[in-house]
Amino acid sequence: VDPAKIDVNIHPTKHEVKFEDGRYVYTLLQSVVKKTLGAHFVVPTASQLSNAINSNPTAPRLHVTQPDGRFNPFETPKPRVTTSWEKLDDLLNTPIPTTRQPDIFTSQEEQPVQSADIGGIFQVDNTFIVAKIEGELSLINQHRAHAQILFERYEAKQTIASQQLLFPRTVELSLADMNLYLEMQSDINAMGFDTSEFGKNVIIINGLPSELSKEDGASIVVQILDDFKTNYQELKINKKEALKQAAAKNAAIKAGKSLEIKEMETLVHDLLHCKQHTHTANGLPIIVKLTKSSLERFFQ
Repeated sequence: VDPAKIDVNIHPTKHEVKFEDGRYVYTLLQSVVKKTLGAHFVVPTASQLSNAINSNPTAPRLHVTQPDGRFNPFETPKPRVTTSWEKLDDLLNTPIPTTRQPDIFTSQEEQPVQSADIGGIFQVDNTFIVAKIEGELSLINQHRAHAQILFERYEAKQTIASQQLLFPRTVELSLADMNLYLEMQSDINAMGFDTSEFGKNVIIINGLPSELSKEDGASIVVQILDDFKTNYQELKINKKEALKQAAAKNAAIKAGKSLEIKEMETLVHDLLHCKQHTHTANGLPIIVKLTKSSLERFFQ
C-alpha cells in the first residue's frame, strides 16, 4: 500500500491507522486468507479416518476432500457494474446528432448558372474583399454580401438546419419583446433557431444556425428582435421581411473576420448568383466596381 494513502495520526498513541481506501485493503486481505485456506486445507489421514469410523460405527461417513494447490480466488470473474460517474461520462461524450449543414457561404440549392471568372482575390483590413471579376476590379463589403446571401435564402424558404446546444441558454425579455417573440416564434425557428417559451417573459434557446454555434445566442436573438422593430417601423415593410432582414444582418459574418482564399471565392461566387447582388434589401451598396477611370481620378 502506498504510504501516502495511510494516515498514522488517527490515534494519539499510534495504536490505529487509517487507510484512504479501506475497502481495498479489506478485499486484499480477504482474498489472501481465502487463498491460503484453500491451498493448505488440512484433512485427516486414511488411518485417522479408519480409527475414527471403527470407534464409532454409527457416525456418518466423512467426505474426504483434497487440497487444490491451484486455487486462486482472483481467477473467478465478477460482473463489472458501471458506476454512475461512468454513465455520466458516457453521456457527456456521446455526440449530439446534428443535421448536416452546408458551408455558411454556400447556397443549399444548386443553381444552373455559369460561374463568373474570379481572380486576384484578397482581403483588406479583414472587412473588404478585392477581386478581379470578369476582368474588372471590384471592392466588396463582406458583411453586407453574406447578409444578402442569407436574406435571399430566407426569401426562398430554404430549410436552415439548427445545431443543438449542449447547454441551452435562457434569456429574459421585456413584456413587449415577449409578445413580439410569441408572434414571430415560428418564423424565427424557421431560420435555423430552436427556441421556445420557458416561463413568464423568458425564452430558452436550444439550438442555433451552424454559423452562430460559437456566438452568444442570447444576445443574437435579442438583437434580431431589436433590429426587427427598427426595420418594421422605419422601412415600412411587412413583418416577415423585416424579420428576415434582421436575422440575415445578425447571422452574417462580421467586419473584422479573417477569411481564407477559398471562403472569399465562395462568398463572391454566391453573391454573384443572388437576384440582387449590388445593393442590400434596404438599398446599401454591397459591391463597387473600380474602373480605370475611377482609379485615375484619385491621381488628378
